[in-house]
Amino acid sequence: TFTSIYSLFHLIILSYYFILFLPSLFLFHYIYIYSFIFNTFIFYVFIYFRLLFLEIHSNFTFIYLFSPLLPFYFLFIYLFIYFVLVLSFYCLFIPFYNSKLYYFCYYYFLAVAHIIYFCVRLLLFLIFIFIFLLAFLLFIIGLFIYFCL
Repeated sequence: TFTSIYSLFHLIILSYYFILFLPSLFLFHYIYIYSFIFNTFIFYVFIYFRLLFLEIHSNFTFIYLFSPLLPFYFLFIYLFIYFVLVLSFYCLFIPFYNSKLYYFCYYYFLAVAHIIYFCVRLLLFLIFIFIFLLAFLLFIIGLFIYFCL
């Protein structure tokens, strides 16, 4: 019963996160940074309630103590790629402003930054799909154990 309740709780969390996360996967705009921060905050709140749930029902709470920090690792990677790369571009090429080299490097650098950014978002999305499928599998196993055994 604990496995099925725990897996169902995971499914609720991850499905809610997918609803917020999926629309901004293929879009490149600065406003999605703020939406990602908001989504991460919501996900953090859900994980905090999961942590409280585990403190009541499990003896292995130490394993889950660092799980609320997990979205912030993703957020750090996200902000690093999207902000630091662009800021470093402006620091490197500001002397060449209004020249052909500047505009060529600007569009080339922006394209590379967006490709890296897209790959990281896709990787995070695949990680969450894997976690979602694992949680669904645990939920099915928990139901099978509960009703058949």
